Amino acid sequence: MRGTALRFVLAFAVAAGLALAPAVSAAEDTEPPRTKLTYPPIQDFVKSREVVVYVRCNEDATAEAGGQLEIGEGRSTGRLILGLTFAESHVERREKAKLRLRVPRATREAAERALAKGKQVLVKVTVQATDTAGNESGKTIAVIRPKL
Repeated sequence: MRGTALRFVLAFAVAAGLALAPAVSAAEDTEPPRTKLTYPPIQDFVKSREVVVYVRCNEDATAEAGGQLEIGEGRSTGRLILGLTFAESHVERREKAKLRLRVPRATREAAERALAKGKQVLVKVTVQATDTAGNESGKTIAVIRPKL
């Protein structure tokens, strides 16, 4: 395009409110998505049969969450670790997505027995996001305690 025609197109685009930023292709994207994890720190996962966390990203991504339920005080006392069901969801840019990790029956029953005996029970959830270019975010961890 010649100078006058280009200036006319640019002026028209600005007047129409169109974005003039150059598009970044997925091949050029090397930055991983930034994630923010929010969650209620106390949840009744024994009764509701699930642990809920919310994730937000600065770009479109796929969020994956896994978790484990830990029973016991520390490493020397023989802490018991049981798994939660994996969850996955697509996260739109700047939107919040809900991830629900189901608590299997054996895990719930073990948590009920431990709570009845007064042992410490907590859930650790790990969330990771992958954008369309394949860049992976760092892992984000949530520690959730049971509602007594």
